[in-house]
Amino acid sequence: MRLYTILILALCVILPQIVHAKGVTVLTSILPQAYLIERICGNHCNVVTIIPENQSPHTYSPSIHDMVKFSHAELFFSMNLLLEKRIIPKLMASNKTMHIVPTLPHLYLKDGHCNHTSHDDHAIHDAGSSDPHFWLSPVKLAKAVPHIAKVLSQQLPAYAHVMELHAKQLLGDIQGLHHQVQKQLLPYKNKRFYVYHPSYAYFAEAYELEQVAIELHGKSPTSKEMGSLLMQMQRDHATTIFINQDTSSRSVSLIATTLGVRVVQINPLHKNVLNTIETIANQIYQSFQVKGISPKVAILRAVR
Repeated sequence: MRLYTILILALCVILPQIVHAKGVTVLTSILPQAYLIERICGNHCNVVTIIPENQSPHTYSPSIHDMVKFSHAELFFSMNLLLEKRIIPKLMASNKTMHIVPTLPHLYLKDGHCNHTSHDDHAIHDAGSSDPHFWLSPVKLAKAVPHIAKVLSQQLPAYAHVMELHAKQLLGDIQGLHHQVQKQLLPYKNKRFYVYHPSYAYFAEAYELEQVAIELHGKSPTSKEMGSLLMQMQRDHATTIFINQDTSSRSVSLIATTLGVRVVQINPLHKNVLNTIETIANQIYQSFQVKGISPKVAILRAVR
């Protein structure tokens, strides 16, 4: 009887530890989210990402096998992607207890078609055209981290103190990077940089720059729009066009050939988002330094 009592007491101590060690399965849409969650949660979370590496959020469609895997998650950090609007109802049908929370609550999402960073524009906002790329702004990341840590701590209260420490360390890294980029780009306040897909509005806002996108409303520019764009780039002495890793456009080749500008490829969905932000800052800084570009098309892949 005494041995039986000791065994029961031992199980009462050990079983909660086993449950906590297993942690929770957390679903994310993109790899930059997974980076933040893993930094905060450590090995207490099993993080599953919907969009795999080197896949475009605009074209990726999960398989039935993927959907089954996703439906096992207890927690889903959403990003307001169009893909999420298609799959969330299916996930909720399979797992009614899944807790869905925004990665950054109360975020004003920019219009995905705007070429500038002002909130006061009167551009037509098409349904579903919001720009979700806020992870490319250290300012927005610094607001998201405490919220993520709070949600994860509620799921795993036994490790709340550990996650609070991890969140503070991550915030320190984000703030350090922000100050570094601020200093680097301060001399170029209000200067324009040119991109194909408008992914950098939140980055531009953080450092008082202006993003100008070649792609308009998800389409390549018309001949008239292209003429105006070429003249604007010449007036701005633009030296570089930034494209995403999945961009393939005749418009980019035409501009590069006509004006002799560089084409620099950056992956905004690379997992280590802090490295990505640093890469973007360095490449934009270098684009403001470059002079005397030869009229030749060359796609340069930014080193992370």
